[in-house]
Amino acid sequence: MSSSTYNLIQSQNSLLSNMITESKNKNTTYNQKSIYQGGDIAMLNTINNYLLFVYYIIVFVLFYYLYYDEKYNRFRKFFIIILFLVYPYLVNLLKDYLVKMVLYIYSIINVNVYENKY
Repeated sequence: MSSSTYNLIQSQNSLLSNMITESKNKNTTYNQKSIYQGGDIAMLNTINNYLLFVYYIIVFVLFYYLYYDEKYNRFRKFFIIILFLVYPYLVNLLKDYLVKMVLYIYSIINVNVYENKY
């Protein structure tokens, strides 16, 4: 084996070693980031549950006043009650749909034809 071939292999090994080290460092960073963000997600889920509970308390108070109000007929009251009960779930589906549409439009507008794989 010639000296130039040996030097070429050594430089490739060095390059591969650096790439492996970078990859391990990134994985460690991502793991720490996910652990840190996991606590935030749990806290946000708890806050979301409390807010949903408060929402339903407000809705039941509204139902009480709606029940004793004589302005609306029975069908309209029933429709309003169903609408308020289903609203938190429908708004979440609508939000998910809008976010997916915006991301889709953004991906169409911001297209990179030439991808750098190195």
